[in-house]
Amino acid sequence: MTESLHDNRRLAKNSLALFIRMIVLMGISLYTSRVVLQSLGVSDMGIFNVVGGFVSMFSIISNSLSSSISRYLTIALGEGNEKRMSIVFSTSLNMIYLICLFLLIVLETFGLWFVNYKMTIPTARITAANWVFQISILTFLIDIICLPYNAITISHERMTAFAYIGIFEALGKLCAALLIAVSPFDKLVFYSFLLAIVAIIVRMIYTAYCRINFPESKYHFTFNKDLMKEMFGFSGWNFFGISSSMLADQGVNMMLNVFFGPVVNAARGIAMQVSSAVGSLCGSFTTAINPQITKSYAANERDYYIQLCDRGARFSYYLYFIIALPVLFTAPILMKLWLGVVPDHTVNFVRLVLLSSFFSLLSSPLVTLLMATGEIKIYQLLVGGFRFIVLPLCWLLLKLGLPPESVFIVSIGTELCCLSLRLLRLKIQIDFPVRKFIEKTIGTILFVTIASMILPCFVNIFFTQKWVNFICVLITCVLSTCSVIYFKGIDNVERIFIRNKILQFKHTIS
Repeated sequence: MTESLHDNRRLAKNSLALFIRMIVLMGISLYTSRVVLQSLGVSDMGIFNVVGGFVSMFSIISNSLSSSISRYLTIALGEGNEKRMSIVFSTSLNMIYLICLFLLIVLETFGLWFVNYKMTIPTARITAANWVFQISILTFLIDIICLPYNAITISHERMTAFAYIGIFEALGKLCAALLIAVSPFDKLVFYSFLLAIVAIIVRMIYTAYCRINFPESKYHFTFNKDLMKEMFGFSGWNFFGISSSMLADQGVNMMLNVFFGPVVNAARGIAMQVSSAVGSLCGSFTTAINPQITKSYAANERDYYIQLCDRGARFSYYLYFIIALPVLFTAPILMKLWLGVVPDHTVNFVRLVLLSSFFSLLSSPLVTLLMATGEIKIYQLLVGGFRFIVLPLCWLLLKLGLPPESVFIVSIGTELCCLSLRLLRLKIQIDFPVRKFIEKTIGTILFVTIASMILPCFVNIFFTQKWVNFICVLITCVLSTCSVIYFKGIDNVERIFIRNKILQFKHTIS
């Protein structure tokens, strides 16, 4: 009981640190997007989004390896095996270097050809696009090399350091955006170059912090054939799942570029930034809770990891919903205030992306638990295989002349189906209480969602004057959501915990 209480307190502390981090990051990110759009213009921002997105599409390889690294480091930490952690860390770096070499070759051959001959880019901007492509490759490879250091920081649950470094990185990107105005070179190229400098500095900070605080993060050459084979095997099946997700994401982005050009890519890029900024708030909670799910599974604490999945799904959804609901209602005015010039389709894209994210949030703790089991072959074949139908389906819809919004509707349906497949797989693998999860967790979330929208809907209909409507809807969305969550969305234990934290905060500031 004492250990569980300690874990809950650490989870609350880490969640708070990451929540503050994400609030700061959200504000910086949204303002940075406005500055970049105004400085680069819609067309150049669309080029930056589609070229950078094409490079990041290859992160399917690094992301699959990142999940493997995080799992093996967290399991070793949960077992208290420092020697094992050191071997896992050094082995993961060896694997990262091999992956970087492979990606460099692929990007400088196939990638270069695709950018120059298949993308829809204005002829006058081809040279700038090539510079952005090369700099994006450099930034991308630097981020990959940093993955083991990120993973070991999160595995040790050092969320305060993770938060500080994240805020520093966001401020660096903001400075880069502000410096576009005084660029002595092409603004698009100069901005890409500054982002590469920020990535290098962040990588150096992570390396220094980990080497000082975690002895196992000091690299030493080792060749553990069995471990490398095991990690590559885990990464291979994870790669299958992530590649289907990335293909559905960036592949659709490429498709929108081919059918509609860079202006629609700019609108999609803005929508994804809004979703990322809002989602970063709940991401703070999932980042804090994921290591505990993995450790509790390794320790065979069944009741605790099931409880964590329930709370992880509910609280990450609530954090997202508190911000997303006002955005859904007031998107046209918010986009105008934020961007000044709003590209076509942006408002619709923002609303549809937010709706899609609701379902993916419920899956986050379930995916972590599935990864913790290590048995992911069938799961990835099911979910990953299903996601591979997204791209051809979107192509068919666009070929039939449907608007670009249709690809986001496909995404919403896909996320709902994937959630069902994850629950099914957990039921088969570890006898996960699916019925209880649907009734208690998803049922509670559905009630909170519907009940929270009633008052804002009435206010939206009653107040027709633009700015009065905007202010009243914003206020009622937040008040209605927070009230319903507090009284109906959480249990008595959680309600008492929140009440005590509020009282402690009042006592601190008084």
